[in-house]
Amino acid sequence: MLLLSSAFNPLFGSDGRRPRVFLNLGCNSYTYRDPNLKASITANVAAPEQLDATARLYAKQHKLNFDFGRSEARIFILRSTNYLACAWYAPSKGQPALLCMFDFDRRVVNHGVGTATRAGDELPRIVLGVDAVRVESGIAGGVTNLLSPERVASLVGDLVREQNVEVDFEIQQTIISVPLDHRYLTGSADLFGNYRADIWFRVDFDGDVSVKSISTVLASKSLEITEEGKLKRTAKAEQ
Repeated sequence: MLLLSSAFNPLFGSDGRRPRVFLNLGCNSYTYRDPNLKASITANVAAPEQLDATARLYAKQHKLNFDFGRSEARIFILRSTNYLACAWYAPSKGQPALLCMFDFDRRVVNHGVGTATRAGDELPRIVLGVDAVRVESGIAGGVTNLLSPERVASLVGDLVREQNVEVDFEIQQTIISVPLDHRYLTGSADLFGNYRADIWFRVDFDGDVSVKSISTVLASKSLEITEEGKLKRTAKAEQ
């Protein structure tokens, strides 16, 4: 299985390096024209960048009284399945904020404009498992220990760190997928920079990671999966 298989997330960031974490949002099937393949492609996943572009176009088409300025989208994935996701923009505290809600066809179906009680950069760019959203604050409640894609990648890495496996986590690449029902997250991670998944996992929105399978490369490090979905040293390695 090739890890970096998403057709939507760019393989390289603005600095020329691959992003370390990719997020795919499960949505209803749609067709788009791929300029690289020069063909029509049917997909059932969306990337946060697509939602950002759609929200900005929606604001322009509906002549919303909102200035994006230099604000970047904050994407919220709710535990509820009422929405695919929400995009929130708040250039600064005390200034107008915009919240857009998307259905599973990636369309903006609701929006709100209010006065921001916090700046957008006070929140991670993507927050997974949000209970409720607010146009003024983005999300309800505090902002500590929020489940971001980067935190999920770190939690997966911790399972390997606990077994003292020699891994350069600076090159770890992780794909996280949000299924349509929003019940949990699934994903895979390339730990050795070989463009292949070394660990497949499932994560609930409380941050509990369960390992589903590992590659032969990771198994060769004398690791196996417990009944609880954690990693441990093989009996042979312990002898």
